[in-house]
Amino acid sequence: MERLARANRHYASRLDAYREAGRQLARAQLFLQRTHPTLVVGEPPKRPPDFRIEELEAMSATINTAASQEALDALFAAAERVQAFQGRVLEFEQLNAQRPNSSQALEARQLMGKAREVAYGALNDAQKLMREELAAL
Repeated sequence: MERLARANRHYASRLDAYREAGRQLARAQLFLQRTHPTLVVGEPPKRPPDFRIEELEAMSATINTAASQEALDALFAAAERVQAFQGRVLEFEQLNAQRPNSSQALEARQLMGKAREVAYGALNDAQKLMREELAAL
């Protein structure tokens, strides 16, 4: 009975951690989708707002104390890929502001698109890993 109760607590804490991580991943996906989208019909969607510092601290505390090392590694990899995309966004915005539609700006847009796809892959990998871990508990 004690073992079952402990297993239930472990599952509940891991589930809470992965819900919080899921929120961060979903926000990152919206950021990827809404930042200089390839195809826009009508008004371009606004980027999602950033999390408040308090929210980030609470989410990070939950995730860091209950997630597996594999999930933490996958989340870190996803965050790195999103940051790489952000760097490509800044590069594109600077080049496009200086020389709109120049070959350099077009190349920067293509590199930004590639970085977006890599980031999507890392986000999907992290989500898949968390789902598999929860299913195995």
